[in-house]
Formats: sequence, C-alpha cells, structure tokens
Amino acid sequence: EEFCVAGIQSLLMFVNGEGASTRPPLSLPGQEPPIGICLKEPYLNVLDTAGILFIFSIHDGSLKQSLEFPSDDETNIDGQTFIIPPFSGCFFELIAMTIYSQIEENILHGYLDIAWTMLEEQISVNFENLNELTQLKQLQQKIAIIFLQKGDFPKAINLLVESEANPNILLSLIAKQNKNIFENFEEFELENILKENEIPIENIPVELVKDYLLRIR
Repeated sequence: EEFCVAGIQSLLMFVNGEGASTRPPLSLPGQEPPIGICLKEPYLNVLDTAGILFIFSIHDGSLKQSLEFPSDDETNIDGQTFIIPPFSGCFFELIAMTIYSQIEENILHGYLDIAWTMLEEQISVNFENLNELTQLKQLQQKIAIIFLQKGDFPKAINLLVESEANPNILLSLIAKQNKNIFENFEEFELENILKENEIPIENIPVELVKDYLLRIR
C-alpha cells in the first residue's frame, strides 16, 4: 500500500502503511495547499486552493501540465474534486483520463509521434502485465497502420516489429499490390483494422518488407 499525504509548504509526501517514505516528495509550484488528489497512472492530478490543477508523472515526479480553474468554481467532497460551472443546476466530477484515452485522443488528432512515445513509456513500466501489454501493442499496431496510410513506411515497419504484429498484416497489403508475389499465402483479414472509408495503403516498398521479414524471423 502507498499513500499520498499533504505536508507543510505544499509538499506531497508518499508513504507506506508503516509511515516510511516510498518515493521523493512533490512540491506544488503555486505554494497553495492541495484540496483534491486523484491518481490515474501514470499521472497524479492535484487541485490546490487557488483552483489550479497540476498534473504530475507518478513515475519521475515531473510536472506535465497545469490548468487553471476559478477558485469559486471548485469544491472537494469526501476526497472527490468537483468543478462547478458559473451557473447553477449542475456540476462535474474531476476524473482523470486513462492513459489509453489519452493515447487514442492523440491518434485521433494526428499526433502520432506523441502517441508512440506515450506507448513506449507505458510498455516500459507494464512489461510484466500481460493484459496491459496486449492493449498497448494493439495501439502500436493501430498507429503502424496509420503510418502505412500516410506513406511513412520506416516508422510503420518499426512499430510492427515492436508490437510483434502478425506478419500477415503487412504481407496481405503487399499481396494486394502484386497478386503474383506469393505462391502460397494465407491472407490476413484487414476488416477489423482498415475501414472502407479510410485511406487505402499502396506502394509499400518490397525491399522494406524484406527487411521487416529478416528482422522478425
């Protein structure tokens, strides 16, 4: 068990059940005391009395982002932080996005390199969790397909290798380009990866595919 405890001078300290320190403390830049803390790995979200939300990496303690909310529009109830709009009748609970949602959001808006970096960070800390690893590798393959659509073949190949993707994903695309390239080939169904209205994947360099096959054999 690990607990986050608010200390003096806006320090956040991490201790176990016996009170022993488990990691270095965090200091809030605003010097205002925290009123709400929410952990959603890999981020620790901290809201202070000035209405500023600080987002820290729980792994290295670095400050990733800060967001300002008017102090009159936030409150803390039984450890849960709520944002209250400047009109009556409703309020919103502050819930951190999962890492998967953040990666998907970056993919959706075309920030593929950022999504790729986030995936690599998560894989490095979840390499022993098979379920987490499977989800992360599926996202890697999704980014690889988008790189293929954009014609950025080297990045796509690297991601397919890293994600340990089924080689038939790439070979099926090559087979569509050249019907005579394989004599005996089990085609991979791409319907669950490529939608009909998405950009077709064409002109994949055969030499790059050969390099890919050498890397995974």
